[in-house]
Amino acid sequence: MQLFETRKNDYEFIRQADEEVKKTYGGGVYGIPLSLKDDNPYRWIAYRRWLNDKYAEMLTRMYKNVKSRGDFKMFSFDPIAFHHPYDFSRAREYCDIVNHQLYPRREGQYTRFGFITKLIVDLSGIEVWPCAHVEEYAASFTPQEVLELVSQIFRNGATGLNYYPDDTVGKRAKVKCLKMEYYGAPDRWQIETALVREITQMNRPRLPQADFAIMYSCDSYGADIAGAIPGEQAEFAYLILGPYVGSWFKFIDDNQIARGTINLDDFKAVYVPYAPYQRREVVEKLVDYVKGGGKLVCADPLAFSFDVHGKDYAGARDELFGKNARHLNDSDARRRRTTALKPSRVKLGKGHVYYFSDNPFEKKLVIRKDYQAFFRDFQKMLGLKTGHDIWRFQFPMDLIKPIGTPSGICLTGNYIHWEGFKPLLINNVAIAGTYTYSIAPDGFADAGGASNVPFSAGDLTNRTKAPTAGNVEFGKSKLDDWVVSYKTTEPFAITFDLAGEYDLKSVELFYSHGGQRPAVTVEGSSDGTVWTTMGSVAQNDESAHDVRDLEIPLSGKPARFLRIGFAGRSQGNLLTLSEIEIWAKQLEAAAN
Repeated sequence: MQLFETRKNDYEFIRQADEEVKKTYGGGVYGIPLSLKDDNPYRWIAYRRWLNDKYAEMLTRMYKNVKSRGDFKMFSFDPIAFHHPYDFSRAREYCDIVNHQLYPRREGQYTRFGFITKLIVDLSGIEVWPCAHVEEYAASFTPQEVLELVSQIFRNGATGLNYYPDDTVGKRAKVKCLKMEYYGAPDRWQIETALVREITQMNRPRLPQADFAIMYSCDSYGADIAGAIPGEQAEFAYLILGPYVGSWFKFIDDNQIARGTINLDDFKAVYVPYAPYQRREVVEKLVDYVKGGGKLVCADPLAFSFDVHGKDYAGARDELFGKNARHLNDSDARRRRTTALKPSRVKLGKGHVYYFSDNPFEKKLVIRKDYQAFFRDFQKMLGLKTGHDIWRFQFPMDLIKPIGTPSGICLTGNYIHWEGFKPLLINNVAIAGTYTYSIAPDGFADAGGASNVPFSAGDLTNRTKAPTAGNVEFGKSKLDDWVVSYKTTEPFAITFDLAGEYDLKSVELFYSHGGQRPAVTVEGSSDGTVWTTMGSVAQNDESAHDVRDLEIPLSGKPARFLRIGFAGRSQGNLLTLSEIEIWAKQLEAAAN
Protein backbone atom coordinates (compact mmCIF):
# COMPACT_ATOMS: atom_id res chain seq x y z
CA MET A 1 0.00 0.00 0.00
CA GLN A 2 2.85 2.37 0.77
CA LEU A 3 4.40 1.39 -2.56
CA PHE A 4 1.10 2.21 -4.25
CA GLU A 5 1.16 5.63 -2.60
CA THR A 6 4.74 6.48 -3.50
CA ARG A 7 5.93 4.18 -6.32
CA LYS A 8 2.93 2.89 -8.27
CA ASN A 9 4.38 4.21 -11.52
CA ASP A 10 7.44 2.01 -11.00
CA TYR A 11 5.60 -1.30 -10.51
CA GLU A 12 3.23 -2.69 -13.11
CA PHE A 13 1.93 -5.33 -10.67
CA ILE A 14 0.66 -2.66 -8.28
CA ARG A 15 -1.15 -0.86 -11.08
CA GLN A 16 -2.68 -4.14 -12.25
CA ALA A 17 -3.74 -4.99 -8.70
CA ASP A 18 -5.39 -1.58 -8.36
CA GLU A 19 -7.36 -2.17 -11.54
CA GLU A 20 -8.42 -5.61 -10.35
CA VAL A 21 -9.56 -4.25 -6.98
CA LYS A 22 -11.48 -1.50 -8.72
CA LYS A 23 -13.09 -3.73 -11.37
CA THR A 24 -13.92 -6.82 -9.30
CA TYR A 25 -14.58 -5.40 -5.84
CA GLY A 26 -14.91 -1.62 -6.12
CA GLY A 27 -17.75 -1.18 -8.59
CA GLY A 28 -15.36 0.21 -11.18
CA VAL A 29 -14.67 3.19 -8.91
CA TYR A 30 -12.81 2.21 -5.75
CA GLY A 31 -9.34 0.70 -5.90
CA ILE A 32 -6.46 0.38 -3.44
CA PRO A 33 -6.54 3.00 -0.64
CA LEU A 34 -4.42 5.98 -1.57
CA SER A 35 -2.43 5.81 1.66
CA LEU A 36 -2.50 4.26 5.12
CA LYS A 37 -4.45 7.33 6.25
CA ASP A 38 -7.02 7.22 3.45
CA ASP A 39 -10.41 7.58 5.18
CA ASN A 40 -12.55 6.44 2.26
CA PRO A 41 -14.39 3.34 3.57
CA TYR A 42 -15.22 1.97 0.13
CA ARG A 43 -11.61 1.71 -0.95
CA TRP A 44 -10.78 -0.15 2.26
CA ILE A 45 -13.72 -2.55 1.80
CA ALA A 46 -12.76 -3.28 -1.81
CA TYR A 47 -9.07 -3.69 -1.01
CA ARG A 48 -9.65 -6.02 1.95
CA ARG A 49 -12.07 -8.20 0.01
CA TRP A 50 -9.47 -8.53 -2.77
CA LEU A 51 -6.71 -9.21 -0.23
CA ASN A 52 -8.74 -11.88 1.59
CA ASP A 53 -9.46 -13.70 -1.67
CA LYS A 54 -5.88 -13.55 -2.90
CA TYR A 55 -4.54 -14.69 0.45
CA ALA A 56 -6.98 -17.61 0.64
CA GLU A 57 -6.06 -18.65 -2.91
CA MET A 58 -2.34 -18.61 -2.09
CA LEU A 59 -2.81 -20.56 1.14
CA THR A 60 -4.99 -23.09 -0.61
CA ARG A 61 -2.24 -23.77 -3.16
CA MET A 62 0.22 -24.22 -0.31
CA TYR A 63 -2.18 -26.53 1.52
CA LYS A 64 -2.69 -28.78 -1.50
CA ASN A 65 1.06 -28.85 -2.11
CA VAL A 66 1.80 -29.93 1.47
CA LYS A 67 -1.01 -32.51 1.53
CA SER A 68 0.31 -34.07 -1.67
CA ARG A 69 3.50 -34.91 0.23
CA GLY A 70 1.99 -36.63 3.24
CA ASP A 71 -0.67 -36.57 5.91
CA PHE A 72 0.52 -33.38 7.57
CA LYS A 73 -1.63 -31.10 9.70
CA MET A 74 -1.62 -27.50 8.56
CA PHE A 75 -2.07 -24.55 10.90
CA SER A 76 -3.48 -21.25 9.76
CA PHE A 77 -1.73 -17.92 9.97
CA ASP A 78 -1.76 -16.27 13.40
CA PRO A 79 -3.93 -13.12 13.63
CA ILE A 80 -3.20 -10.89 16.59
CA ALA A 81 -5.30 -9.64 19.47
CA PHE A 82 -8.66 -8.28 18.25
CA HIS A 83 -11.29 -9.65 15.90
CA HIS A 84 -10.54 -9.06 12.22
CA PRO A 85 -12.66 -9.01 9.04
CA TYR A 86 -10.70 -11.91 7.55
CA ASP A 87 -12.57 -14.52 5.58
CA PHE A 88 -12.38 -17.28 8.21
CA SER A 89 -15.29 -19.11 6.61
CA ARG A 90 -12.82 -20.20 3.90
CA ALA A 91 -10.29 -21.54 6.40
CA ARG A 92 -11.16 -25.19 5.76
CA GLU A 93 -9.84 -24.70 2.21
CA TYR A 94 -6.28 -24.05 3.40
CA CYS A 95 -5.73 -25.47 6.89
CA ASP A 96 -6.77 -28.16 9.35
CA ILE A 97 -6.42 -26.08 12.52
CA VAL A 98 -7.01 -22.36 12.98
CA ASN A 99 -4.79 -20.39 15.31
CA HIS A 100 -5.63 -16.91 16.63
CA GLN A 101 -4.03 -14.89 19.38
CA LEU A 102 -6.26 -14.02 22.31
CA TYR A 103 -5.48 -10.77 24.08
CA PRO A 104 -7.55 -10.45 27.25
CA ARG A 105 -9.29 -7.46 28.68
CA ARG A 106 -8.25 -6.43 32.16
CA GLU A 107 -11.86 -6.25 33.36
CA GLY A 108 -13.15 -9.62 34.50
CA GLN A 109 -16.78 -8.96 33.52
CA TYR A 110 -15.84 -8.94 29.84
CA THR A 111 -14.93 -12.18 28.12
CA ARG A 112 -12.91 -11.44 24.99
CA PHE A 113 -11.19 -14.86 25.08
CA GLY A 114 -14.58 -16.50 24.71
CA PHE A 115 -15.79 -14.08 22.03
CA ILE A 116 -12.81 -14.47 19.69
CA THR A 117 -12.79 -18.24 20.19
CA LYS A 118 -16.47 -18.69 19.35
CA LEU A 119 -16.27 -16.29 16.42
CA ILE A 120 -13.44 -18.29 14.82
CA VAL A 121 -14.87 -21.72 15.76
CA ASP A 122 -18.24 -20.88 14.22
CA LEU A 123 -16.96 -19.20 11.06
CA SER A 124 -14.23 -21.72 10.26
CA GLY A 125 -16.12 -24.89 11.18
CA ILE A 126 -12.84 -26.69 11.89
CA GLU A 127 -10.56 -27.18 14.89
CA VAL A 128 -9.38 -24.02 16.63
CA TRP A 129 -6.29 -23.95 18.87
CA PRO A 130 -5.90 -20.30 19.92
CA CYS A 131 -2.86 -18.72 21.53
CA ALA A 132 -3.93 -17.79 25.06
CA HIS A 133 -2.01 -14.74 26.24
CA VAL A 134 -2.26 -15.50 29.94
CA GLU A 135 1.43 -14.81 30.54
CA GLU A 136 2.99 -11.61 31.92
CA TYR A 137 1.71 -9.34 29.17
CA ALA A 138 -1.76 -7.80 29.20
CA ALA A 139 -1.91 -8.19 32.96
CA SER A 140 -0.41 -10.31 35.71
CA PHE A 141 -3.10 -12.95 36.12
CA THR A 142 -3.52 -15.16 39.17
CA PRO A 143 -3.77 -18.94 38.70
CA GLN A 144 -7.51 -18.67 39.32
CA GLU A 145 -7.85 -16.07 36.57
CA VAL A 146 -5.81 -18.22 34.18
CA LEU A 147 -8.14 -21.16 34.85
CA GLU A 148 -11.17 -18.99 34.01
CA LEU A 149 -9.59 -17.59 30.82
CA VAL A 150 -8.70 -21.02 29.50
CA SER A 151 -12.16 -22.28 30.49
CA GLN A 152 -13.64 -19.56 28.25
CA ILE A 153 -11.72 -21.01 25.32
CA PHE A 154 -13.12 -24.52 25.74
CA ARG A 155 -16.67 -23.59 26.65
CA ASN A 156 -16.78 -21.82 23.29
CA GLY A 157 -15.71 -24.77 21.19
CA ALA A 158 -11.90 -24.75 20.93
CA THR A 159 -10.24 -28.17 20.84
CA GLY A 160 -6.69 -27.13 21.75
CA LEU A 161 -4.56 -24.15 22.68
CA ASN A 162 -1.03 -22.85 22.78
CA TYR A 163 0.83 -20.42 25.00
CA TYR A 164 3.38 -17.68 24.50
CA PRO A 165 5.24 -17.90 27.84
CA ASP A 166 7.74 -15.15 27.05
CA ASP A 167 8.42 -12.29 29.49
CA THR A 168 7.36 -9.53 27.11
CA VAL A 169 6.96 -6.94 29.88
CA GLY A 170 10.47 -7.57 31.19
CA LYS A 171 12.00 -7.44 27.72
CA ARG A 172 10.39 -4.10 27.01
CA ALA A 173 11.30 -2.63 30.38
CA LYS A 174 14.82 -4.16 30.26
CA VAL A 175 14.52 -4.59 34.01
CA LYS A 176 13.50 -7.72 35.91
CA CYS A 177 13.34 -9.75 32.71
CA LEU A 178 13.13 -13.42 33.64
CA LYS A 179 12.72 -14.80 30.11
CA MET A 180 9.56 -16.84 30.69
CA GLU A 181 6.75 -17.93 33.00
CA TYR A 182 8.69 -20.90 34.37
CA TYR A 183 11.10 -18.59 36.19
CA GLY A 184 9.02 -15.49 36.92
CA ALA A 185 5.63 -17.01 37.67
CA PRO A 186 5.99 -20.64 38.76
CA ASP A 187 2.55 -20.38 40.35
CA ARG A 188 1.03 -19.52 36.98
CA TRP A 189 3.24 -21.98 35.09
CA GLN A 190 1.89 -24.76 37.30
CA ILE A 191 -1.71 -24.22 36.23
CA GLU A 192 -0.76 -23.52 32.61
CA THR A 193 0.95 -26.90 32.32
CA ALA A 194 -1.74 -28.67 34.38
CA LEU A 195 -4.36 -27.39 31.95
CA VAL A 196 -2.39 -28.74 29.00
CA ARG A 197 -2.32 -32.17 30.62
CA GLU A 198 -6.03 -31.99 31.42
CA ILE A 199 -6.92 -31.00 27.86
CA THR A 200 -5.16 -34.04 26.43
CA GLN A 201 -7.15 -36.39 28.68
CA MET A 202 -10.63 -34.89 29.02
CA ASN A 203 -13.75 -35.38 26.94
CA ARG A 204 -14.69 -32.37 24.86
CA PRO A 205 -17.58 -30.29 26.23
CA ARG A 206 -20.88 -31.05 24.51
CA LEU A 207 -22.06 -27.88 22.78
CA PRO A 208 -25.78 -27.10 22.38
CA GLN A 209 -27.57 -26.68 19.06
CA ALA A 210 -27.71 -23.02 18.05
CA ASP A 211 -31.24 -21.69 17.55
CA PHE A 212 -30.26 -18.22 16.29
CA ALA A 213 -27.34 -16.48 14.60
CA ILE A 214 -25.31 -13.32 15.02
CA MET A 215 -24.09 -11.88 11.73
CA TYR A 216 -20.55 -10.54 11.66
CA SER A 217 -20.23 -7.97 8.89
CA CYS A 218 -16.81 -8.27 7.27
CA ASP A 219 -17.83 -5.47 4.92
CA SER A 220 -18.48 -3.01 7.75
CA TYR A 221 -15.53 -3.98 9.95
CA GLY A 222 -13.39 -3.91 6.81
CA ALA A 223 -14.21 -0.25 6.23
CA ASP A 224 -11.84 1.04 8.91
CA ILE A 225 -8.53 2.67 8.05
CA ALA A 226 -5.29 0.79 8.67
CA GLY A 227 -4.45 0.34 12.34
CA ALA A 228 -7.90 1.27 13.67
CA ILE A 229 -9.15 -0.69 16.66
CA PRO A 230 -12.25 -2.52 15.43
CA GLY A 231 -15.64 -1.74 16.88
CA GLU A 232 -16.87 -3.87 19.77
CA GLN A 233 -20.54 -4.33 18.87
CA ALA A 234 -20.17 -8.01 17.93
CA GLU A 235 -18.19 -8.71 21.08
CA PHE A 236 -20.81 -7.19 23.34
CA ALA A 237 -23.63 -8.92 21.49
CA TYR A 238 -21.81 -12.16 22.26
CA LEU A 239 -21.35 -11.16 25.91
CA ILE A 240 -24.91 -10.27 26.79
CA LEU A 241 -26.66 -12.90 24.66
CA GLY A 242 -24.20 -15.64 25.57
CA PRO A 243 -22.51 -15.58 29.01
CA TYR A 244 -25.02 -13.20 30.66
CA VAL A 245 -28.33 -14.45 29.24
CA GLY A 246 -27.22 -17.99 28.52
CA SER A 247 -28.43 -18.33 24.93
CA TRP A 248 -26.51 -20.40 22.41
CA PHE A 249 -26.03 -19.05 18.90
CA LYS A 250 -23.84 -19.41 15.85
CA PHE A 251 -21.72 -16.61 14.43
CA ILE A 252 -22.18 -16.30 10.69
CA ASP A 253 -20.72 -13.70 8.36
CA ASP A 254 -21.78 -11.82 5.26
CA ASN A 255 -19.33 -13.79 3.11
CA GLN A 256 -21.20 -17.01 3.90
CA ILE A 257 -24.53 -15.37 3.11
CA ALA A 258 -23.22 -13.98 -0.17
CA ARG A 259 -21.73 -17.33 -1.23
CA GLY A 260 -24.80 -19.27 -0.15
CA THR A 261 -22.82 -21.55 2.17
CA ILE A 262 -25.09 -20.82 5.14
CA ASN A 263 -28.81 -21.50 5.28
CA LEU A 264 -30.50 -18.64 7.11
CA ASP A 265 -33.66 -20.71 7.49
CA ASP A 266 -31.77 -22.88 10.02
CA PHE A 267 -32.14 -20.02 12.51
CA LYS A 268 -35.22 -18.71 14.27
CA ALA A 269 -33.62 -15.26 14.40
CA VAL A 270 -30.60 -13.37 13.08
CA TYR A 271 -29.00 -10.52 15.02
CA VAL A 272 -27.11 -7.72 13.25
CA PRO A 273 -24.91 -5.87 15.78
CA TYR A 274 -23.14 -3.63 13.27
CA ALA A 275 -23.53 -3.25 9.50
CA PRO A 276 -23.57 0.32 8.12
CA TYR A 277 -21.96 -0.94 4.88
CA GLN A 278 -23.19 -4.13 3.27
CA ARG A 279 -23.18 -5.87 -0.12
CA ARG A 280 -26.54 -5.74 -1.84
CA GLU A 281 -26.82 -9.49 -2.27
CA VAL A 282 -26.43 -9.93 1.50
CA VAL A 283 -29.19 -7.44 2.31
CA GLU A 284 -31.46 -9.00 -0.31
CA LYS A 285 -31.00 -12.46 1.21
CA LEU A 286 -31.75 -11.08 4.68
CA VAL A 287 -34.94 -9.49 3.32
CA ASP A 288 -35.92 -12.82 1.75
CA TYR A 289 -35.22 -14.56 5.05
CA VAL A 290 -37.62 -12.25 6.87
CA LYS A 291 -40.30 -12.49 4.21
CA GLY A 292 -40.10 -16.27 4.53
CA GLY A 293 -40.87 -16.10 8.24
CA GLY A 294 -37.53 -15.22 9.87
CA LYS A 295 -36.89 -12.69 12.60
CA LEU A 296 -34.20 -10.07 11.99
CA VAL A 297 -32.98 -8.16 15.04
CA CYS A 298 -31.09 -5.06 13.98
CA ALA A 299 -29.16 -3.47 16.86
CA ASP A 300 -27.32 -1.00 14.63
CA PRO A 301 -29.57 2.00 13.92
CA LEU A 302 -27.43 2.85 10.88
CA ALA A 303 -27.40 -0.68 9.47
CA PHE A 304 -27.52 -1.02 5.68
CA SER A 305 -27.10 2.71 5.13
CA PHE A 306 -24.87 2.16 2.10
CA ASP A 307 -23.77 -0.67 -0.13
CA VAL A 308 -20.06 -1.39 -0.58
CA HIS A 309 -19.87 1.01 -3.54
CA GLY A 310 -21.29 3.99 -1.63
CA LYS A 311 -24.85 3.86 -2.93
CA ASP A 312 -27.74 4.71 -0.60
CA TYR A 313 -29.97 1.92 0.74
CA ALA A 314 -32.94 4.14 1.54
CA GLY A 315 -35.44 1.83 -0.11
CA ALA A 316 -34.23 -1.26 1.70
CA ARG A 317 -34.14 0.57 5.03
CA ASP A 318 -37.72 1.77 4.51
CA GLU A 319 -38.82 -1.78 3.81
CA LEU A 320 -36.96 -3.29 6.75
CA PHE A 321 -37.18 -0.62 9.45
CA GLY A 322 -39.97 1.74 8.45
CA LYS A 323 -39.70 5.27 7.13
CA ASN A 324 -39.00 6.74 10.57
CA ALA A 325 -35.51 5.30 10.38
CA ARG A 326 -34.72 6.89 7.02
CA HIS A 327 -33.00 10.06 8.20
CA LEU A 328 -31.47 8.69 11.40
CA ASN A 329 -27.87 9.72 12.00
CA ASP A 330 -25.33 9.85 14.82
CA SER A 331 -26.50 13.27 16.01
CA ASP A 332 -29.74 11.66 17.20
CA ALA A 333 -27.88 9.57 19.78
CA ARG A 334 -29.04 11.46 22.89
CA ARG A 335 -32.72 11.29 21.90
CA ARG A 336 -32.43 7.63 20.95
CA ARG A 337 -30.84 6.70 24.25
CA THR A 338 -34.16 7.07 26.06
CA THR A 339 -35.75 4.43 23.81
CA ALA A 340 -32.79 2.06 23.59
CA LEU A 341 -34.73 -0.87 25.05
CA LYS A 342 -37.90 -0.26 23.05
CA PRO A 343 -37.20 -1.71 19.61
CA SER A 344 -39.75 -1.08 16.93
CA ARG A 345 -41.26 -4.05 15.11
CA VAL A 346 -41.98 -4.09 11.39
CA LYS A 347 -43.91 -6.95 9.79
CA LEU A 348 -42.41 -8.01 6.50
CA GLY A 349 -43.97 -10.94 4.68
CA LYS A 350 -44.29 -13.81 7.13
CA GLY A 351 -41.59 -12.49 9.45
CA HIS A 352 -40.64 -9.48 11.53
CA VAL A 353 -37.81 -7.00 11.83
CA TYR A 354 -36.92 -5.65 15.29
CA TYR A 355 -35.11 -2.33 15.04
CA PHE A 356 -33.22 -0.59 17.85
CA SER A 357 -32.93 3.18 17.52
CA ASP A 358 -29.81 3.05 19.70
CA ASN A 359 -27.31 0.20 19.74
CA PRO A 360 -27.66 -1.72 23.03
CA PHE A 361 -24.42 -3.63 22.43
CA GLU A 362 -22.09 -1.15 24.11
CA LYS A 363 -19.51 -1.72 26.81
CA LYS A 364 -21.20 0.18 29.60
CA LEU A 365 -24.66 -1.16 28.80
CA VAL A 366 -24.22 -4.91 28.51
CA ILE A 367 -23.06 -5.29 32.12
CA ARG A 368 -26.17 -3.52 33.44
CA LYS A 369 -28.71 -5.78 35.11
CA ASP A 370 -31.68 -4.04 33.45
CA TYR A 371 -30.21 -4.66 29.98
CA GLN A 372 -29.52 -8.29 30.82
CA ALA A 373 -33.07 -8.74 32.14
CA PHE A 374 -34.48 -7.12 29.00
CA PHE A 375 -32.59 -9.46 26.67
CA ARG A 376 -33.48 -12.49 28.74
CA ASP A 377 -37.16 -11.64 28.22
CA PHE A 378 -36.57 -10.57 24.62
CA GLN A 379 -34.96 -13.89 23.76
CA LYS A 380 -37.89 -15.77 25.23
CA MET A 381 -40.29 -13.59 23.24
CA LEU A 382 -38.40 -14.59 20.08
CA GLY A 383 -38.78 -18.24 21.04
CA LEU A 384 -35.10 -18.70 21.84
CA LYS A 385 -33.77 -20.74 24.73
CA THR A 386 -31.77 -19.15 27.57
CA GLY A 387 -29.83 -20.58 30.49
CA HIS A 388 -27.75 -23.18 28.62
CA ASP A 389 -25.48 -25.15 30.96
CA ILE A 390 -22.45 -24.78 28.67
CA TRP A 391 -21.84 -21.29 30.03
CA ARG A 392 -21.10 -22.84 33.44
CA PHE A 393 -18.30 -25.07 32.09
CA GLN A 394 -15.05 -24.56 33.98
CA PHE A 395 -11.93 -26.59 34.56
CA PRO A 396 -11.71 -27.97 38.11
CA MET A 397 -10.26 -25.59 40.64
CA ASP A 398 -8.23 -28.42 42.18
CA LEU A 399 -5.95 -28.34 39.12
CA ILE A 400 -4.32 -25.43 40.91
CA LYS A 401 -1.63 -26.72 43.26
CA PRO A 402 0.48 -24.70 45.68
CA ILE A 403 4.04 -24.44 44.45
CA GLY A 404 5.34 -24.30 48.00
CA THR A 405 8.28 -22.49 49.52
CA PRO A 406 11.51 -23.96 50.83
CA SER A 407 11.81 -24.99 54.45
CA GLY A 408 14.49 -23.44 56.57
CA ILE A 409 16.23 -20.06 56.70
CA CYS A 410 18.60 -18.57 54.15
CA LEU A 411 21.52 -17.29 56.26
CA THR A 412 23.16 -15.46 53.35
CA GLY A 413 19.94 -13.41 52.95
CA ASN A 414 19.81 -13.73 49.16
CA TYR A 415 16.89 -16.05 48.47
CA ILE A 416 14.07 -14.75 46.22
CA HIS A 417 10.74 -16.53 45.81
CA TRP A 418 8.98 -15.52 42.58
CA GLU A 419 5.21 -15.45 42.06
CA GLY A 420 3.48 -13.56 39.28
CA PHE A 421 6.82 -11.95 38.38
CA LYS A 422 6.97 -10.38 41.84
CA PRO A 423 10.12 -10.96 43.89
CA LEU A 424 9.17 -12.06 47.40
CA LEU A 425 12.00 -11.86 49.93
CA ILE A 426 10.98 -14.63 52.27
CA ASN A 427 12.90 -17.16 54.43
CA ASN A 428 15.83 -14.74 54.70
CA VAL A 429 17.63 -13.48 57.76
CA ALA A 430 20.13 -10.65 57.99
CA ILE A 431 23.28 -11.68 59.87
CA ALA A 432 26.73 -10.09 60.04
CA GLY A 433 28.23 -12.87 57.92
CA THR A 434 31.30 -12.68 55.68
CA TYR A 435 33.20 -14.91 53.25
CA THR A 436 36.84 -15.20 52.19
CA TYR A 437 38.48 -16.71 49.07
CA SER A 438 41.59 -18.87 49.43
CA ILE A 439 42.46 -17.79 45.87
CA ALA A 440 40.86 -14.61 44.58
CA PRO A 441 38.90 -14.94 41.33
CA ASP A 442 41.21 -14.17 38.40
CA GLY A 443 38.45 -13.62 35.85
CA PHE A 444 35.66 -11.39 37.11
CA ALA A 445 36.69 -10.21 40.58
CA ASP A 446 34.34 -9.84 43.54
CA ALA A 447 33.29 -6.23 44.06
CA GLY A 448 33.46 -6.83 47.82
CA GLY A 449 37.11 -7.89 47.73
CA ALA A 450 38.77 -11.25 48.43
CA SER A 451 38.57 -11.53 52.23
CA ASN A 452 35.96 -10.82 54.89
CA VAL A 453 33.42 -9.85 52.23
CA PRO A 454 30.11 -8.89 53.91
CA PHE A 455 27.06 -10.75 52.68
CA SER A 456 25.51 -7.36 52.01
CA ALA A 457 28.32 -6.35 49.63
CA GLY A 458 29.61 -9.48 47.89
CA ASP A 459 28.86 -10.63 44.36
CA LEU A 460 28.05 -14.13 45.62
CA THR A 461 25.24 -12.88 47.88
CA ASN A 462 23.75 -9.85 46.11
CA ARG A 463 20.82 -11.41 44.23
CA THR A 464 18.20 -9.30 46.00
CA LYS A 465 19.59 -6.18 44.26
CA ALA A 466 19.05 -7.66 40.80
CA PRO A 467 15.28 -7.11 40.28
CA THR A 468 15.68 -3.33 40.30
CA ALA A 469 19.12 -3.06 38.73
CA GLY A 470 18.31 -3.91 35.10
CA ASN A 471 19.32 -6.82 32.91
CA VAL A 472 22.86 -7.42 31.73
CA GLU A 473 21.75 -8.50 28.25
CA PHE A 474 20.06 -5.13 27.69
CA GLY A 475 23.03 -3.13 28.91
CA LYS A 476 21.36 -1.98 32.11
CA SER A 477 24.02 -3.59 34.29
CA LYS A 478 27.29 -5.45 33.73
CA LEU A 479 27.92 -9.16 34.11
CA ASP A 480 30.78 -8.58 36.52
CA ASP A 481 28.32 -6.79 38.84
CA TRP A 482 26.80 -10.18 39.61
CA VAL A 483 29.32 -12.99 39.18
CA VAL A 484 32.89 -14.01 39.87
CA SER A 485 34.88 -16.28 37.58
CA TYR A 486 38.00 -18.41 37.61
CA LYS A 487 40.35 -18.96 34.73
CA THR A 488 42.84 -20.77 36.94
CA THR A 489 42.27 -24.50 37.24
CA GLU A 490 43.90 -24.79 40.65
CA PRO A 491 41.84 -25.98 43.66
CA PHE A 492 40.41 -23.21 45.83
CA ALA A 493 37.96 -22.74 48.67
CA ILE A 494 35.52 -20.11 49.91
CA THR A 495 35.12 -19.93 53.69
CA PHE A 496 31.95 -18.45 55.20
CA ASP A 497 31.79 -17.04 58.73
CA LEU A 498 28.15 -17.13 59.84
CA ALA A 499 28.80 -15.11 63.02
CA GLY A 500 27.20 -17.84 65.10
CA GLU A 501 26.52 -21.58 65.10
CA TYR A 502 23.60 -22.95 63.09
CA ASP A 503 22.16 -26.37 62.41
CA LEU A 504 22.85 -26.31 58.68
CA LYS A 505 20.56 -27.81 56.06
CA SER A 506 22.10 -27.25 52.62
CA VAL A 507 24.23 -25.18 50.29
CA GLU A 508 22.88 -23.95 46.93
CA LEU A 509 25.42 -23.15 44.20
CA PHE A 510 24.46 -21.23 41.05
CA TYR A 511 27.20 -21.57 38.48
CA SER A 512 28.21 -22.22 34.89
CA HIS A 513 31.30 -23.82 33.43
CA GLY A 514 32.90 -24.25 30.04
CA GLY A 515 33.42 -27.98 30.15
CA GLN A 516 33.80 -29.31 33.67
CA ARG A 517 32.37 -28.61 37.07
CA PRO A 518 34.90 -29.70 39.67
CA ALA A 519 34.13 -31.92 42.61
CA VAL A 520 32.83 -29.87 45.53
CA THR A 521 33.30 -30.64 49.23
CA VAL A 522 31.56 -28.75 52.04
CA GLU A 523 33.13 -28.77 55.48
CA GLY A 524 31.90 -27.31 58.77
CA SER A 525 33.63 -26.06 61.88
CA SER A 526 32.71 -24.43 65.16
CA ASP A 527 36.07 -22.72 65.63
CA GLY A 528 37.56 -22.43 62.12
CA THR A 529 40.32 -24.88 63.00
CA VAL A 530 38.85 -28.36 63.22
CA TRP A 531 36.84 -29.28 60.10
CA THR A 532 34.44 -32.15 59.38
CA THR A 533 32.88 -32.99 56.02
CA MET A 534 29.17 -32.16 55.87
CA GLY A 535 28.44 -32.84 52.18
CA SER A 536 30.03 -33.34 48.77
CA VAL A 537 29.32 -33.88 45.07
CA ALA A 538 31.46 -35.53 42.42
CA GLN A 539 33.00 -33.89 39.40
CA ASN A 540 30.67 -33.30 36.42
CA ASP A 541 32.16 -33.25 32.94
CA GLU A 542 28.91 -32.27 31.21
CA SER A 543 29.18 -28.85 29.60
CA ALA A 544 27.05 -26.18 31.26
CA HIS A 545 27.16 -22.91 29.34
CA ASP A 546 23.78 -22.06 30.85
CA VAL A 547 23.40 -21.37 34.57
CA ARG A 548 23.07 -24.47 36.76
CA ASP A 549 21.61 -24.84 40.23
CA LEU A 550 23.28 -27.37 42.51
CA GLU A 551 21.92 -28.28 45.95
CA ILE A 552 24.33 -30.00 48.35
CA PRO A 553 22.54 -31.45 51.41
CA LEU A 554 24.46 -31.07 54.68
CA SER A 555 24.60 -33.19 57.79
CA GLY A 556 26.54 -33.03 61.04
CA LYS A 557 26.82 -30.85 64.10
CA PRO A 558 25.95 -27.15 64.16
CA ALA A 559 28.70 -25.00 62.65
CA ARG A 560 29.71 -21.37 62.54
CA PHE A 561 32.19 -21.71 59.69
CA LEU A 562 31.48 -23.35 56.36
CA ARG A 563 34.20 -24.08 53.82
CA ILE A 564 33.23 -24.87 50.24
CA GLY A 565 36.16 -26.49 48.48
CA PHE A 566 36.41 -26.71 44.67
CA ALA A 567 38.80 -29.35 43.32
CA GLY A 568 41.22 -28.75 40.46
CA ARG A 569 39.86 -28.79 36.90
CA SER A 570 41.10 -29.75 33.46
CA GLN A 571 42.97 -27.02 31.64
CA GLY A 572 40.94 -24.30 29.94
CA ASN A 573 37.58 -24.72 31.62
CA LEU A 574 36.21 -21.40 32.86
CA LEU A 575 34.20 -21.63 36.09
CA THR A 576 31.70 -18.87 36.88
CA LEU A 577 29.99 -18.55 40.26
CA SER A 578 26.85 -16.46 40.31
CA GLU A 579 25.35 -16.95 43.75
CA ILE A 580 25.74 -19.09 46.88
CA GLU A 581 23.00 -19.67 49.42
CA ILE A 582 23.56 -21.27 52.84
CA TRP A 583 20.46 -22.67 54.51
CA ALA A 584 19.88 -23.48 58.17
CA LYS A 585 17.15 -25.83 59.33
CA GLN A 586 15.69 -23.18 61.58
CA LEU A 587 16.65 -19.81 62.97
CA GLU A 588 16.26 -20.94 66.57
CA ALA A 589 19.44 -22.97 66.18
CA ALA A 590 21.49 -19.79 66.20
CA ALA A 591 24.41 -19.90 68.49
CA ASN A 592 24.80 -17.84 71.56
